[in-house]
Amino acid sequence: MKNLCLVFTLFCLTQKAFTQIVTLENIARYDGHKVTICENIQGTYLSIKAKKTAFLCFGQPYPNETFKVVIFEEALEQFSYNPTEYLKNKRVCITGEVVLYKGRPEMIITDEQQIKIE
Repeated sequence: MKNLCLVFTLFCLTQKAFTQIVTLENIARYDGHKVTICENIQGTYLSIKAKKTAFLCFGQPYPNETFKVVIFEEALEQFSYNPTEYLKNKRVCITGEVVLYKGRPEMIITDEQQIKIE
């Protein structure tokens, strides 16, 4: 058990060491990479179509955001708070993989632990 705890701790530290902190201005260059970005949320939106989807916008409010975070309904159900209300106008650090969607950078969040409020 002691060895398992040590291995888990080393794994977590290794993962954190390989996560690069990037700025809003250059996040699009990291398509396909796991990064951390620390910025103020400029706007939020909750889509209530067939499935709920939360959007956290950075740089500018929707639809002119520089970067956005997407949280699909399955992940939203696991949150202890409503991200579109609780995180609005807060400074956060978010860790995940950057993907380009229609030429614009975004990050899909699957776990509340990927978001840290500063």
